[in-house]
Amino acid sequence: MPDGDPTLLIEGPKVKAKRNKPQVDTKEAQLLTETRYTKRDGTALSTDMRDRCIIALARGTGLRVSEVASLNAGMVLNMNPSTREFFYIGKGGAEYSWYLTADVYDMLHSFLSHENITDPSCPLFANRDGTRLSVRSIQKIIAKRGQQVLGKAVHPHMLRRGYGNEFYEKSGKDIYATKEALHHNSVTTTEGYLGIGKDRLKIIVDGMSAKRAPTDF
Repeated sequence: MPDGDPTLLIEGPKVKAKRNKPQVDTKEAQLLTETRYTKRDGTALSTDMRDRCIIALARGTGLRVSEVASLNAGMVLNMNPSTREFFYIGKGGAEYSWYLTADVYDMLHSFLSHENITDPSCPLFANRDGTRLSVRSIQKIIAKRGQQVLGKAVHPHMLRRGYGNEFYEKSGKDIYATKEALHHNSVTTTEGYLGIGKDRLKIIVDGMSAKRAPTDF
């Protein structure tokens, strides 16, 4: 037996992922992206539109906060407005593609026009000095907005979970399509995001096989 505490050799129990994790639902997302904040004299805050765009993009695509922070203005400026497809570097350094809704595209396009940002290499979301917003800065922005608008703590993963749950419902509860939308490596990870039990997964699988498998030979 090695020196030291023998209890270190004992493997701890595995903790199952919690179900019904907190999320930002559709109505809350609308409030977060539409509620404007002004100075005491009624003039618009210089960062108001940027902050609302951050939340609209994160909630409208399911991107991770690090992925939102890494985007450049070219993501919108060079985008085909018909397909609204964009590319980004995701978790693990892999390149992915996904789509914007028309509403989020219009909002981001208006934001860049308002800020007179025309250089595709510029950060999509920057500080007043033009430096790219850090992940921590975006987390603080989302948390502050959550308290201001919803009266509760909001973190980026709540936006991502909210997107995943909404996509899941609108896809006809297609867990595999939702896995692709969230760019998960495993359906098990997606299950944890949505709080779906294995009984639900079995129903989906049974429904798929029931449509195709013959009943006699």
